[in-house]
Amino acid sequence: MYHTLKYVLVFLILGSALLVNPFFTSEYFEFPKFLLFLVVVGGFGVVSVLDFTFYKTKKSFSLSKLVMVFVGLLLVGNLLGYLFSDNKSVSLIGSYLRHQGLLTNAHYLVLAGGVFYFFKRYREKGDLSNWLIFGLLAVCLVAILPIISSFAYFSPALFYDRVYGTFGNPNYLASFIVAILPFLALSERIPRILKWLGLGVVLFTLFLTGSRSAWIAIILAFLVFGILELILRKKYKVLVGGVVAVLVLVGIGFYQNMADTSSLSRLSVKSDDLVSANTRFELWEAGVKTFFDAPLTGHGQDLVQGNIEKHLPEYLQSNSVFFVDRSHSEFIDMAVTTGIFGFLGYLGLILCVFFMGVRALYKGKLKNRTVVLAALMGFSALNLYNAVNFSTISTNVLLYLFIGLILAFSDSK
Repeated sequence: MYHTLKYVLVFLILGSALLVNPFFTSEYFEFPKFLLFLVVVGGFGVVSVLDFTFYKTKKSFSLSKLVMVFVGLLLVGNLLGYLFSDNKSVSLIGSYLRHQGLLTNAHYLVLAGGVFYFFKRYREKGDLSNWLIFGLLAVCLVAILPIISSFAYFSPALFYDRVYGTFGNPNYLASFIVAILPFLALSERIPRILKWLGLGVVLFTLFLTGSRSAWIAIILAFLVFGILELILRKKYKVLVGGVVAVLVLVGIGFYQNMADTSSLSRLSVKSDDLVSANTRFELWEAGVKTFFDAPLTGHGQDLVQGNIEKHLPEYLQSNSVFFVDRSHSEFIDMAVTTGIFGFLGYLGLILCVFFMGVRALYKGKLKNRTVVLAALMGFSALNLYNAVNFSTISTNVLLYLFIGLILAFSDSK
């Protein structure tokens, strides 16, 4: 069953990233990914149960009580959000822009549980690093395709010269990149010249997404874990990677300030029209006010749009550009949609996984230490990015994949 479980996971990761709607390049872009996600995760859950039932093992698959408490709170919050929502159909399957409804959220937990089982049972040989790197390079090459050819299906013009590839939104592509970039950067199996070429393609694509917060998230992940590696293990490579990324970003800034880059508008990370800090602050403030309108039950999954508008400043009201952004913070969105129980469960689960992973990384003896380090860095960068942005099916697949993986390697039983 090992190979079946492994390749179902590979199919899910690649499919959720590369699958597109051939009839819509925006709006209904997420629907095929939503259908694929439900079917594949459901199948993965069934195969995991069959493997556990018919292929006995002496390994224990129990989770820590604290993790189970936070998972329980997250489930309670999601159920309350659905039961007290004004639109049960949207709350169940999500809005057409994102499909982050009750069904999707429940399947995320099924995915995390199945991944935990897979990596716990097959810890010695379970490794998806090469497939993650392949998926990362594939989505980046597809995203920059319109720049080097006349193929215009993924035209960046829809998002003000910001590339998005198969994701329908440049922020979704940026979050996917920051989550997997550590696997490529830390890989010891790829020849050095190929690794540098790959990093060049990935960083170039990240630059073209125009997401400054993505750069900040990945730099912080490299710097934090680089300092930990230097202090606790006397290793400096991760820290050097973070410093190099800082120097690249500073160099880009100096070049854009000193040179005429009007002919390279697609390369600009200056995006004052739509993604300014002021806009984020306005959306966060409105999101917090919307949360206090229904703090116990939340407003229901994907039902921010109809409830947040009364708290928005006039220039953001009835502005369709920001409907997909919601409050422009995944953590505030979770509070708004699932109330205090869902928010505490979500935040607690993320913090618990992070600290358990760090403890195992620096106090335990891990055979696949590089994989766990890359997963923790990707997990951290993704959550830092989500704190000021928003998620999608493709990136949540990675989030809950990392949760299951980190928990499996953190458990010494």
